[in-house]
Amino acid sequence: MPVIYTEPSDLTESIATTELQQRLINYIQSGRENVASKKMLQVSTYLENLTIKNVLDIGSWHLKQTLELLSAFPNCKVHAFEPAPDNFELCRKTHMSLGSELGNRIKIWKVAVGSKNGPMEFYVIDESLGDSNAGAASRYKFKPGKNGSFYNQSWIQKPVTVQEMKLDDWQKLYKIDPVDLIWIDVQGGELEVFRGAENLLKDVKIIFSEVGLEAYYEGQGLKPQIDEFLMNLGFKEITEAFELNGFDYEGNTVYVRY
Repeated sequence: MPVIYTEPSDLTESIATTELQQRLINYIQSGRENVASKKMLQVSTYLENLTIKNVLDIGSWHLKQTLELLSAFPNCKVHAFEPAPDNFELCRKTHMSLGSELGNRIKIWKVAVGSKNGPMEFYVIDESLGDSNAGAASRYKFKPGKNGSFYNQSWIQKPVTVQEMKLDDWQKLYKIDPVDLIWIDVQGGELEVFRGAENLLKDVKIIFSEVGLEAYYEGQGLKPQIDEFLMNLGFKEITEAFELNGFDYEGNTVYVRY
């Protein structure tokens, strides 16, 4: 299926031709964080052909991308995953501040999604010892010298124990409906998430994923591995949708079922 791609620089001047595009443009112009809306607008012609009812926001951090997804797809529900204790509390407070119309469409899970089940050591950023970046929390330790130096910052990790769960087992245990769309940003752990979700991914139509290009976490999966794994499950990358995520170590891209 052909995909019409919109360059990021053109988004603020886009002219909506569909209801989905209008919702995305309205969100972008609202002044709220709009990372997901911009990415979805780039591939909106493909999204127009999909029915999106069940969505996963993996590595939610603050629930802001969940709100974008709810706006884009008025009939969907979103399951948001966030294992870092402070980040989960931020998600919970945001959720509580919403009215019932939006709030009832969100379920927040305090769990690290991965390829195993059980307790695991997870690394959050200790702001009392260095610079702040709650979004850099990860299942992996930083590689030596890669803890924010590329931004002239120092991110100090602190281990906490969290629960890890495979998405395949989560879906079966909680009787979750088929998933249509995944938004994922888990700081180098994307491949581990996909490895624990082979059955769930059979129904997924589109994946928006952060991908590592050069490792700055020890053991993280990189884009070539993710590309190959997802290709073997019936996905292809919309290569025109790939873009760097602010620096050369990681990017954002989109995979669709072929």
